[in-house]
Parts: sequence; structure tokens; C-alpha cells
Amino acid sequence: MTSDNKDVNNSEIKTSRDPQFSPEDLTDGRTRGNWKTRFPDKQAKSQISKEAAYLIILLIVCSILLFLIICNVFQRPFGFSESQSLTFNQYLGILVAGIIGGTLFDLKWLIHSVGKGSWNEDRKIWRYFTPITSGVLSIFVMLVMASGLFGLFNTAIIDNVPLTLSLAFLSGYFSDYVVGRLQDLFQHVMGADTHSNNPTNDQNRNDSSPKNN
Repeated sequence: MTSDNKDVNNSEIKTSRDPQFSPEDLTDGRTRGNWKTRFPDKQAKSQISKEAAYLIILLIVCSILLFLIICNVFQRPFGFSESQSLTFNQYLGILVAGIIGGTLFDLKWLIHSVGKGSWNEDRKIWRYFTPITSGVLSIFVMLVMASGLFGLFNTAIIDNVPLTLSLAFLSGYFSDYVVGRLQDLFQHVMGADTHSNNPTNDQNRNDSSPKNN
């Protein structure tokens, strides 16, 4: 193979990588001195600012709420007993931790898509609802694990608060991946493992959702 062919192949390898979240390229594909925004339109700027404000406010509110949950401040106002307060704080904490995970992923996606110039208005619904769906998903992931379904999880995991909140956060952050793996697990248990092992399904799922960095 000649040196020219090697250069061509190397160039093809570089361009075949997903430029959306490539950590190696910190220039966002720009030339030196090119500092102006790719979104000069006022409507685009306004929409980006609204999305960023929404995610930042949601992150701050949920972080404060999680702190209050850990401090058990809801027991007295609601008149909960100790056991009721534990259950309430447990599942509310799971929901909030999942929302925080989804919000951080969403915020990271917004930062990269704006920086790389791939932001578009059609993703607006996805960006607004991802934190909420991530939080709800986290609750049911914990319920699946605590129920002993499939016999693969330790049912006592729900009693470990730090572990539960950590798993809820990770379930929210990697919600697309979690849904995919739960789908594969369910199909395998229900006897549809030939369908779940089809690489086309994984490829379609990966193509339809943003990638994590």
C-alpha cells in the first residue's frame, strides 16, 4: 500500500467517526479565528437560550429537592409516620435522581449540538421531555430490581439509599441504553432471544437516539 493510499484511508477513518461528540476535536470543526455563531437567527438564539434556561433551572430545583429529601424535611409537614416518610423519600429521591441524570445528559447534548452546529428545532420536544421520562424510567427500573423479577437482581438493593440514588441517576443519564438492555432481557426471558440478538435492532435503536459522550 502506497503512502498516498494510507493517507486516504486515514482520512476516511477520521471522517467516518461521529463528529457530534468527538472528544478529540475541540475546534468544533472551525478554522482559527472563526468565532461567530452558527445560529445568527434571533429565533434560534431565543430557542437555544430558553432550552438552556429550562435545563439549568430544572437541575438547580431538583438538586435542592434532593438535598431536602436526604434531610427528611417532608415528614413533619405531611404528617408521615417514620415508615411512610422512608417510603416517600425513597421513591421521590429515585424520581429526582433520575431527572437529574436525564437533565445532565440533555444539557450535555444541547451544549454539543450547538457547538457542533447540529442543533435544530425539531429536537425541542425530545430535549424538554427527556429529563421527565428519565425520572419516571428510574422509578420503574428500581421497582424491577427490587421485585426480584427475572431472578437477576438483589431484592435488598432498595434498602441501600446511596446505592439506590446512584443507580437512579445512572438510569436517568443512560436512559436510552437502559431501555435497550431491559428490552433485550425481557425478550430473552420470554423466549424471543433470536429477535433480541438481531444486530439490526441494536443498530436501529442506536441510530434513533443521541449518543453519550
